[in-house]
Amino acid sequence: MHPIKDYVGYAVQHITGVDNERYDRSTAERVFMIDVNGDVFNVPECYEPEFRYSNLFSSLLTEIARSEARMRSIALSEQRMRRFCYQCPYFGSCPGTFVANATSVERAMLEASGCPVRAVLDHIVDVFRRTDLENYILEIHKAAAGASTDAYPALSVA
Repeated sequence: MHPIKDYVGYAVQHITGVDNERYDRSTAERVFMIDVNGDVFNVPECYEPEFRYSNLFSSLLTEIARSEARMRSIALSEQRMRRFCYQCPYFGSCPGTFVANATSVERAMLEASGCPVRAVLDHIVDVFRRTDLENYILEIHKAAAGASTDAYPALSVA
């Protein structure tokens, strides 16, 4: 349910021209996975030895955050975003989180079929257009400029 709400929100933002979201794992990464032996990983590449940041028992958290493995992982995340997100018409409305945080299985899916989030957004935007919801969303967006989402709950997904 949560991803669908996010995707509808991205589609609403796309239609209304909101273009202000860009995911940056170097500043947004909030969770580290700690193995029982103290090894530290990020969530998308958890337990992949080449992405072991360090060991919590032998390194300070500041050292872990600056580790070579973390910098390499972030660089690969940014590279995926450049490849799959930067030319996407939804980038900015969609922050690119799926691509940035793709697991090994999701990375294989990206390579084989492209971004599934883009396909879902294509569908949602198409439904908005075919059902005239696009005009309704734009009208509500104009009327709600500066108003709270309490007054216009239809825009609360954005």
